[in-house]
Amino acid sequence: MNKRKLWALIAGPGLAMASLLLVFFVLGRSTVEATHGGAGAVPDLQPQIATFTVSGTVTCQATGPISDVEVYAWNRDNGTGFVGGVTDSSGAYRVALEEGTYKLEFAPPSATGLNAKAFTTTQIMTDTVLDVNFCVCSGAWVTETVDGVGNVGNGGDTSLALAPTYPYTPHISYSSVSSQGVKHAWLSGAIWLSDTVYSSDTVDPQERNKGPISLALVPTYPYTPCIAYHDRACHDTGCSGVWFACWDGTTWVSQVVEAGHFQGQYGVSLALEPVYPYTPHISYHLLWSDNDLKYAYLSGTAWMSGTWVITTVDSAGAVGTGNSLALEQTHPYTPHISYYDGTKGDLKHAWRSGTTWLSETVDSEGDVGGSTSLALDSDGDPHIGYLDSTNLYSFDLKYAWLSSTTWLTETVDSEGDVGWFTSLALDGHGNPHISYYSRTPGGLRYARFDGGVWIVQTVDGGIDVGRHSSLALDPGGCPHISYYDAPRGELEYAHIPPRYLYLPMVMRNGR
Repeated sequence: MNKRKLWALIAGPGLAMASLLLVFFVLGRSTVEATHGGAGAVPDLQPQIATFTVSGTVTCQATGPISDVEVYAWNRDNGTGFVGGVTDSSGAYRVALEEGTYKLEFAPPSATGLNAKAFTTTQIMTDTVLDVNFCVCSGAWVTETVDGVGNVGNGGDTSLALAPTYPYTPHISYSSVSSQGVKHAWLSGAIWLSDTVYSSDTVDPQERNKGPISLALVPTYPYTPCIAYHDRACHDTGCSGVWFACWDGTTWVSQVVEAGHFQGQYGVSLALEPVYPYTPHISYHLLWSDNDLKYAYLSGTAWMSGTWVITTVDSAGAVGTGNSLALEQTHPYTPHISYYDGTKGDLKHAWRSGTTWLSETVDSEGDVGGSTSLALDSDGDPHIGYLDSTNLYSFDLKYAWLSSTTWLTETVDSEGDVGWFTSLALDGHGNPHISYYSRTPGGLRYARFDGGVWIVQTVDGGIDVGRHSSLALDPGGCPHISYYDAPRGELEYAHIPPRYLYLPMVMRNGR
C-alpha cells in the first residue's frame, strides 16, 4: 500500500478525534467559567492570587460619619487603579485588594468642602482596618474686623448664623450707632460686605436703636437672611416695637410684629421652621408695667404672609428678660424659651403644649438666669447657658441641661467676673459650646465640653472686648463668633479654621 495512503488511514481518525477533544475542552472551559462557584463546577486550576479586605469608617470629629465618600485604590506595583467602594450612611466602607503596595485615596462629596486625603504608601499583606478622620478643630483662633465704619456692634446684640453648606458663609446682624439702625454683613470670599436693614432719621441719641437683634437663615438655598429686632428710634408707636425683616433678593422687606415703645427692649429671639413657608417664631420681653414674656408667630401658608399671632407666655412677676428661643425640628415644631425671672432671681424654661404654654424653674440657687442662651439637641431636649450673678462682684458662667425629666446644672467658668453675653450651640455629638464675655480680667472667652471636661479658652483678650457675643458651629464642629470691640467701636469676627487630617492606619490580622 502506498505509504502516504497508509498514513492517512492511520492519522485521519486520530486528528479528527483530537479536534473533537479540543472543541469539547474549549466549550467545557466556557461552561465552567460561566457557572464558576455553582453546583458541580470544575475548579479553576490556575494559581490563585491572595486578596485581603481593607475596611473602616470615614468620620468628621464633630459631625460624625461621612457618607458617599469614594475610596480609590491605585496599585503601585503594576500601575492599575480603580474605585474600590463608597461609604454608606454610617461612614463604613470595605474594599477587596490583592496583596501589594497601594495608594489609597478618600474623596468626600464636593458639598462637604473637605479635601481628598491620600495614603501614599500602604502595603496590603493582611486584612487591614483603616479609619479616617477628616476634620479636627484644633487650630489657632483667627480674628478679623467685619465693620469698623462708625460705632457698630454696640447698643444691641450681634447675631451670627452660618449657611449650612460649604463654604458655610457667615452672616451677622448688628446695630449701628452711626446709622441709627440695624445692619447685616456677610463674608463673600475673603471680603466682608454689608448693607443696611433699617435706618432711623431721629436726631435724638437716646432714641437710637439700642435693642436686641436676632438673625436666622432660611434653611434652603439661597439661605435668605431674616432678622427680628427691637426698634426704639422714635416715639411714635407706629414705628417703635418689635420688627421682622427678610431679604427678598433685591431689598429688605419688613413688618411690625407688635408696636410699642418698650416691646422687645430687653430681649428678642428669632427662629424659623425648617420647611416652607419657614414660619418665623419670635420671643420678646415687654417692659414697663407688664414685664411679661411674649411670643409671636406668623400665621400665613405662604412666605411672609398672614398675621402675627401673639400670646403671653409668662406674666407671673417681672419675667422674660434675656430670652432665647429654639424650635424642635419635627412637626409641630414646638417652641422652647429660656428666660430670667427677675422677681425670684431664677432661670426658667417654657414650652408650648398644643395651645397652652407651660413653664418650669430650671435653677433657683442664688440669683441666676440672666443672659440666657438655649439650644435643643437631636431629641428635642433643652440645653441652656446662662449668667450666675449671685456674687455681686464676681459673676460665673453656668450650664443647665434636661436629663430625662430632671434638670442638671454645673458651673463652667468662675475665674473672674465672667458669663456675660452668653451664646450656646451644640455640636454633632450634642456637646455644648459657649461663647461669653469676661468683664474681669477682660476679653472674649469660649468654653467647650469634650465629653469629659470643660475646656476654656480666651479668644480675644483685649480690654472691654467680647460683649454681645454670638456663637455658631459649622458642620465640622468648628466655632465662629461675632462680638463687639468697645475701644475701637468695631464689629469683630473670630473662628477656628478646620485642619483636615487622617488617623494613622490601624493594622489587624483578620485571617
